[in-house]
Amino acid sequence: MTKHHLLVLGSNPETAALVSVAKSEGHLVTVVDPVPHSPAKRFADFSFSLDGFDVEAICEAAQSVGVTGVLIGVLDVLMPSYLSICNRLGLPCYATEESIKVFSSKSSFSLFCSQFGIRSIPAYSDLSVIRDADYPLLVKPIDSGAGIGISIVRDSADLDFAIQKARTSSRSRQILVEKYMECSDMSAYYTFIDGTPCLTATTDRFTSRRNDYGSPVCIGASYPSKFENAFMADLHPKFIALFSALNIQFGVFNVQIFYDGTSFYAYDPGFRLQGEGYHFHILNETGIDQRKMFIDFALGRKNDLMKASSSLLDFRLCRSSRALTIWVLLTEGLIASISGLDKIQAHSACSYILERFNIGDVVLPSMIGTEKQVLCRIYLQSLCIDSILDAAQLIKSSLVVRSSNGSNMVYDFYSPDDSHVFESNF
Repeated sequence: MTKHHLLVLGSNPETAALVSVAKSEGHLVTVVDPVPHSPAKRFADFSFSLDGFDVEAICEAAQSVGVTGVLIGVLDVLMPSYLSICNRLGLPCYATEESIKVFSSKSSFSLFCSQFGIRSIPAYSDLSVIRDADYPLLVKPIDSGAGIGISIVRDSADLDFAIQKARTSSRSRQILVEKYMECSDMSAYYTFIDGTPCLTATTDRFTSRRNDYGSPVCIGASYPSKFENAFMADLHPKFIALFSALNIQFGVFNVQIFYDGTSFYAYDPGFRLQGEGYHFHILNETGIDQRKMFIDFALGRKNDLMKASSSLLDFRLCRSSRALTIWVLLTEGLIASISGLDKIQAHSACSYILERFNIGDVVLPSMIGTEKQVLCRIYLQSLCIDSILDAAQLIKSSLVVRSSNGSNMVYDFYSPDDSHVFESNF
């Protein structure tokens, strides 16, 4: 295999896993991120501490080391930079200006969805109307992710603080105020292969409700969603029409959706690899690594890409098996010890553990209520539901995280009580 040089934008733990795959393929990797010792940089051959929005400086750095392909990790906010850098360097980019405009802004996404009959969460724009709205409300930045800057507002007294928090977290200083949905939560994950959109997975999402005012953070996802048939009958054809209008040729797309038993409400798009890590479950079931698909695309290796991905055209994750991702949340403090992960990893139903913190790391108060408080994601998958439930109980009994003062730092995680979590229409 010819050695290439990949430029990777962003450096969080999920992106670090992408860098590791590129390295295992024999490629050189340069990571760009403003934080000097961020996770993905630890695996890279070269790194630059540059702002991800400084396109000119990044292009100069890329040319200085001979970059031959560009990858983006899991950060929506860097999609415009990704497009500009690829265009400046004359390298492949799967996104377009129009797709970025639609998928990187929550308000633009809602507006575009309405053209195809896809409902969005009821939103408010007039401040005077907001004060008299039906609480609770969700106040969030229009262009941020990972739960950063989001607040649940239960009465008008907390509204001004939530608005200021959201504006401070937004690069454009714009916010979105929506009805806070208290109903079932699911997601749909698509893979695009040579212009063909394929529904690759559906999940039911479970979020932590222990924080009354911060963002509801995901603590688990079960595959497939019990609402998959209803989704296929209602929203799937509408999304196919939406994708066709955007002329998407390659990539992955995830959308989070609320379902109240009658109607679906699409709310959080992501046109890149996901923090949830659908690709880990796909890899475990098919042997196809979607991260390698992105690498092949970035390097212009279409033949290799098509060989690896063509079987996904007829694939739907967990049509016979079942899968569960468990997110473990931490409370604030300095991590003195972590025990139990080796025992969990040895369980037959555990395919992978993505760790985000190490001993000696600090969970800051500002991380609480965002995905930055996630210790790890544990990926469970089996043909036998009881095996998954047994692994989930092992997590409950074995995982211990202690702070420097000896207190338990495990704040919340999803622990299914019985097999009803895997109910489906199949």
